[in-house]
Amino acid sequence: MTRMISRLLLASAFAGCVTVAMPASAQNYTFAYAGMSGPTGSGTLTTGAAANGGFVITGITGTFDGNVISGLLPNPNSPNPGSIAAFTFDNLLFPTTAMVFDRYGLAFNAGAISYNIFDSAADGGSPPAGNPYGLLTSVSRETRFGTFSLTSVPAVPEPATWAMMLVGFGAMGTALRRRAKPQFATANA
Repeated sequence: MTRMISRLLLASAFAGCVTVAMPASAQNYTFAYAGMSGPTGSGTLTTGAAANGGFVITGITGTFDGNVISGLLPNPNSPNPGSIAAFTFDNLLFPTTAMVFDRYGLAFNAGAISYNIFDSAADGGSPPAGNPYGLLTSVSRETRFGTFSLTSVPAVPEPATWAMMLVGFGAMGTALRRRAKPQFATANA
């Protein structure tokens, strides 16, 4: 019986180590967009795997222009640029560069409107000073300009990390419980 428990603990510890050893690729960022004249919005971006020098944006939540953001426009060519709803976009984030989007940028839906935020200078435009991000909507193909700020959200430990910690505490508790109890010598009178 004790041999079976030992094997079970060893197998659990091994599984936990393998799971914990796999790096998490998801990262969350809070964002805010402020247009010079027009829409503003804020929320959270979630990124996944690295691609083309950036990270694929896998999720978006928040509000934009007073509407709840309902999700990303699906990119059939991810991580390369794709076109849907008159936008060409790649949904890639470059969090460590001066401009967090490339010329294709981020495309998402909020209310009945689709939006595309992109680096307007990289797209060949001449943005106004201090407002380098372009914004297109599915309602108007007129480019508007604004600012975009991005802040990394600290990661929360993954469930595998918590599981490994609990397995470790359990193994320590079992080892302490199984230790031989000290035998005290009794004196014969």
